[in-house]
Amino acid sequence: MLSIGVMLNPWLPRTPAHDTLHPRETSWQPLPEERAVLLRQWSGLDGRVLQMRGGHRFPAGYFQIREKKKSRFVKITASRNAARIEAADRMAAFAGTHEVRVNCLLPGFPRSAETNHALFAYPYIDGSFSSGDPQQLASLGQAVAHLHQALRQCPWQQDVRHHGSARQQMLRNRLQQIRQGQCHGIPAAAVSLLSQVEIDQLDILYHNAQVVHGDLNAGNILFPRESRQPVFLDFEDSLTAWFSPLTDLAYLLERFALTGPSAPAATEQILQNYYRAGGMRFESADQLNRILRALAVRALLLLAEKAVQQDDVPPATDEWRKFLSLHHAATQPDRQMADLITRLRGL
Repeated sequence: MLSIGVMLNPWLPRTPAHDTLHPRETSWQPLPEERAVLLRQWSGLDGRVLQMRGGHRFPAGYFQIREKKKSRFVKITASRNAARIEAADRMAAFAGTHEVRVNCLLPGFPRSAETNHALFAYPYIDGSFSSGDPQQLASLGQAVAHLHQALRQCPWQQDVRHHGSARQQMLRNRLQQIRQGQCHGIPAAAVSLLSQVEIDQLDILYHNAQVVHGDLNAGNILFPRESRQPVFLDFEDSLTAWFSPLTDLAYLLERFALTGPSAPAATEQILQNYYRAGGMRFESADQLNRILRALAVRALLLLAEKAVQQDDVPPATDEWRKFLSLHHAATQPDRQMADLITRLRGL
């Protein structure tokens, strides 16, 4: 069996890079010169150094090194994450060979940075997150269909299936423990919801499973200023993302359409172009909502597992509220959306 690289036991996601469903545009500030000197030494790159505004403690964080004719995007993280990020880059590179736009590591990276840190450098993309423009959403639907078709052919299917199944079993065990009253560190509202969930309700996420991206949130897709064609970032979740393509698509709709101000129109733009590009189709709005509810339950279980395993750094309260709210939204009937899903099946 081909192996994508070093993998660990079922891993838990780190603190999200963006704290909202719809990320704010990135802003940069100059890095103090004494730190900029270190970053240039570690990276071997020369130029003005900027730091992304945020709560990271140096040397960890995101940076931009502006050279005369080009810029580089630099990420510094704990060395323990390096093997996973390199494996994710191999997955992205494979997708890139199948006409999917991705952003891959520069040759010669990662490099060591400070004690117990690794530095990753990528081409800098001068772009922005989705504005909700109909043409952007249309190209996004088509591009995600092509991404799914590419990942269906990746040589690490069995590897991802193995690791995805291990993660799935971890979450099933956590759900069973919650249903038995083992709820340490889990908010009461989450306990109330999860205690009523049957274990097999998660099965819908895995019908016709294959490798997918697994984290198609708005912060992981950039639209370059010179093109409406999206660029997919951060393939870390793809290493364990053994899901139905419809699971990936439902997550995308949740982040780009269903939680926005023009949900029906945005949903139509994405779905009709995904379908026309050969993507799998939802049978009904009920199927979509069941997947969305299962995704919210899965996210809550990941938070619960993190609360238990990393007791010293509990998940943020806002994260619990976000997924409880998303689960509630997926329980609300929407006749307009139901009619839309039915109509688009005829394309």
